Amino acid sequence: MIEQLAKSTVESFEKINLVIFDVDGIFTKGTLYYSNKQESIKRFNVYDGLGIKNLLKSNIEVAIISSRESKIVTNRCLNLGIKPELIYQGSHNKRENFEHVISTTKHNPDNIAYVGDDLPDLPVMKKVGSPISVANANEYVKSKAIYVTHKKGGNGAIREISDLILQSQNKLQDIINYYENL
Repeated sequence: MIEQLAKSTVESFEKINLVIFDVDGIFTKGTLYYSNKQESIKRFNVYDGLGIKNLLKSNIEVAIISSRESKIVTNRCLNLGIKPELIYQGSHNKRENFEHVISTTKHNPDNIAYVGDDLPDLPVMKKVGSPISVANANEYVKSKAIYVTHKKGGNGAIREISDLILQSQNKLQDIINYYENL
């Protein structure tokens, strides 16, 4: 897996201590579902969820910056172990939320990955050391990423990213060993 990455991408992934994700198009396929009561419904991937948990288990923080606001997203993020103070929703200016994440966590932007899929993600992608996109992202956004996943958002892209980061930091085998020894 990691052998196929450019050396500069591996070096960038080795330094990551915080991964920030957009939600729609990353955690989900980017499709919006509404019930007859106008309630939003979202579909999440369990493999992606384990990817988030593996990052957290390996002392890599996770944050969310989403343009849309949803109690479903809050519940999913809290269930995965993401700190409430690192969940930003209803963001019309993702760069401002990013600056708040930086001031809250004290992480160096060079050691941060941001995973986005569309134009509103560009301001943050420009500020981090590891801008990442998913296979089904906007073509222009993909051109600004140091890595584009093989899997689509909502279909294992987060797990792919998680595994690559952990492998580049020599932590993936520890995660495997943890599960084998339960």
